[in-house]
Amino acid sequence: MDILAHSLNQLRPELFPESTLMVWCGEAPCSTQVNQMRLWEQQGQIIWLNHATATSPGGGA
Repeated sequence: MDILAHSLNQLRPELFPESTLMVWCGEAPCSTQVNQMRLWEQQGQIIWLNHATATSPGGGA
């Protein structure tokens, strides 16, 4: 497991092929950030959002 401390707008999932990325947010992401993660997920990147009140953008837990 590698940990990268970057803001969501700096994250480049295409640089990590065949990896599962878990995004940890201290606060709930705004709708723009959630939409960006959904776009990445639709493009074949696996993105998991971890927040106390959130699920993954694709609807997973």
